[in-house]
Amino acid sequence: MKKITELSAKEKLNLLCGKDCWHTDDLDGKIPQLFVSDGPVGLRTERTGKNGKPENIPAVAFPSIQVLANTWSEKCAKKMGNALADEAHDRGVDILLAPGVNIKRNPLNGRNFEYFSEDPFSQALSHIFMDTTQRRTIYRNLHSKNKGISEFCFFRSAMVA
Repeated sequence: MKKITELSAKEKLNLLCGKDCWHTDDLDGKIPQLFVSDGPVGLRTERTGKNGKPENIPAVAFPSIQVLANTWSEKCAKKMGNALADEAHDRGVDILLAPGVNIKRNPLNGRNFEYFSEDPFSQALSHIFMDTTQRRTIYRNLHSKNKGISEFCFFRSAMVA
């Protein structure tokens, strides 16, 4: 396995792009390939169907992160984190793209259900959720979306157009 300092500029750029939507580039075997998956409300994994097109594999449908945050329950955060980590482990997922945190500036943002809010206790729940999944050997990626102004501009331009 190569060190990052031994990779060419092109190889480093390939690490940013990935081999496909769900796998990192292994740079022709120079580094391990990682399997990533969405997962804040259920693990999203795909397989190739009979017609050669990707199809989603059914998954447990968890309550939204927004609902979890509103329970104010550390116990619920741990239970959901453990269950999601178990499912990810069973499917060979290396990195879980969850949870999300966001300052919910605009109710028109269609992704609010996936995010813990900026509330300090809610943030503590997000850390409990993340620690629980990571203890189960699943790496997680804190998905931060602080683009409220951009979203506002998008909606405004969509309404004007």
